[in-house]
Amino acid sequence: MTKEEKLLELDFGSIGKINKPSLFGGIRQNDHIKPVSGKWTLKDDQLQTFCDEEMSDSTESIALFGSGKWTDYTFAGHFTFMTQSMHPDEGGIILYFRYKNKKNHYSYHFCYSTQRIELWKRFSGQWSMVGEGVPYSFQLKHLYEFSISCQGNTHLCHIDGEPVLQCSDADIHEGCAGFAAKYCSAGFQDVLVSRRII
Repeated sequence: MTKEEKLLELDFGSIGKINKPSLFGGIRQNDHIKPVSGKWTLKDDQLQTFCDEEMSDSTESIALFGSGKWTDYTFAGHFTFMTQSMHPDEGGIILYFRYKNKKNHYSYHFCYSTQRIELWKRFSGQWSMVGEGVPYSFQLKHLYEFSISCQGNTHLCHIDGEPVLQCSDADIHEGCAGFAAKYCSAGFQDVLVSRRII
């Protein structure tokens, strides 16, 4: 990949180690990542978020990165389900793209409990599913490779190198990327955002 194609690379191993989870895990704004909510820590070259009984009523642990002006790009990396969801019907790992603000963004949802992948859109504050979700067999503690490409109206998700869900929607044209865990503990690593569309 050329230097011109690479928009952002996050190497959590180079940020440093933190022994105790905290709200922002010692991550600074100049690390190109903005923790928005939840408890985050750096461990074993992963950015990890934890859900426990104290947090069981909270919604999501969210971290965002990149430019709100990004349009067509591929967001890739790895994620791990560290625990099952405390609220099985709605918990899981969420990958944001074209995130303009909390009321306007796309997000792929990966649910361990229901074993499904879905693409959701929040547009002008209203939630809707884009296309149909698909079944996918997730396992705890497995490191999944993901890539999400958005080009024009087309949004495509790959898991472990295989295309799993492609949808079309034209409402949101630009925005940053990010990840979240809702009602579960999760880890993220090897994050790369590039202009190269997969």
